[in-house]
Parts: sequence; C-alpha cells; structure tokens
Amino acid sequence: MTECTLIIVRGSPGSGKTTFAKAIQQKYGFKHFETDMFENLYCENHINKDLLAAAHRWCQQTVRHHLSHGCSTIVSNTFTKLWEMKPYLDMALNYNTRVLVYHMQNQFESIHNVPEFVVERMANTYQPHELDYAVTQENAHETIAAIC
Repeated sequence: MTECTLIIVRGSPGSGKTTFAKAIQQKYGFKHFETDMFENLYCENHINKDLLAAAHRWCQQTVRHHLSHGCSTIVSNTFTKLWEMKPYLDMALNYNTRVLVYHMQNQFESIHNVPEFVVERMANTYQPHELDYAVTQENAHETIAAIC
C-alpha cells in the first residue's frame, strides 16, 4: 500500500473490534491504537472513569502523530456517536489520508465487564456513518483481504 490509510473500527463492547484491528495490523503492518491501551485505564477489568478523557486525548494525539509521519494507522473504539469519530476524520482530511470505516457487528462477551444494559444502550443509540462497512464473523477474512 503506497498511500497512508486510516482505518476506524467501531462497534459495541465485545463486537470484535480489537481482534479485527490486530488481524489488519498483523497482515499489513499498520499501527494500532485504542483508548483501552491507555496506561491504568483499567483496574481488574473495570474502567477508571476519571482517566477516560485523558485516554481519549492520548489516543487522538498518538494517531495524529503517526498519520503526520505517513504511517497507516488503525484506531478501534466504540465510536457509537458520529462526533466521537470527528477528530479522526479531521486528521485524515488534514493529512490527505484515505479513510476506511468498519462497523463490527459480532457479539462476544466483553472482556471489560461492561454490563449488558450498557452494551444494549450503545447498540440502540449507534449512529451510522456513510462510510460504514459492516463486518461479521462470516465476512471478516474477506474484508481484511480487500483492504489493499
């Protein structure tokens, strides 16, 4: 792949975002970041809500840094609301970066102990984006293969 690409992976907790992003990272060598990677954000699989805003700032700054250096990058977060993706879409526009948006539609058990009612609420308030491409277990491998 010659041009820089930003891949946004979105979906409810437990939908396979991280697994999908890691598969792309492994196959194509993209840099991969998500808010969950922020140090000390989780303690015994429970989120420290006091650090959540800092975690999102860190993720945005890290993705911006890599895009500004021409590195193809994946960011995987829930992104249930369109405004949550806006900083990343703006970065892509600023750095003339191709954007792919994948909406994970699987449902596995959340590794972060997110209560089922929260997962349901997030799914019910999900705002689709015109670039969304639905990814399921059935089409994940072919989707990854079609990226380049």
